[in-house]
Amino acid sequence: MGMADISVTLRFFFSATQTSLTISVTLSVIVTKDGYDAAENAAYWTTRPVPVISRCIGIAGEFMWWKLTSSRLGSVLLGSSGGGPEASPGLLLSALIRLGPAFVKIGQALSSRPDVLPPDFLREFEKLQDRIPAFATDEAFRGM
Repeated sequence: MGMADISVTLRFFFSATQTSLTISVTLSVIVTKDGYDAAENAAYWTTRPVPVISRCIGIAGEFMWWKLTSSRLGSVLLGSSGGGPEASPGLLLSALIRLGPAFVKIGQALSSRPDVLPPDFLREFEKLQDRIPAFATDEAFRGM
């Protein structure tokens, strides 16, 4: 059995107050000789609430930031940084990319579901099919 570390860094900049917030999280994944073991992984993470809570806060923060920047209130508060409702699909696409490969995969699945998302979101999420930024090789190897 071995461990693989995955690092995630989220950076938020608030133009109205000229302040920034950086959240860095390193998650460890258990890799066994025979591959992934869900029971071992669950046991490992049950004893480590801080990284789990930290990741949950990072995910919630990303979605709250998207909601704020895509709202009319956000446009007023943040000035040019707020995209407003018309920029909402693009801002959500960026949030999914920043959240990592699992969220990109969710976006890819949603991009083919016109019964779930409006057309403007579908058009943005279709970019995840073939126009996704490359994942850095050294970052991938660090996660192994």
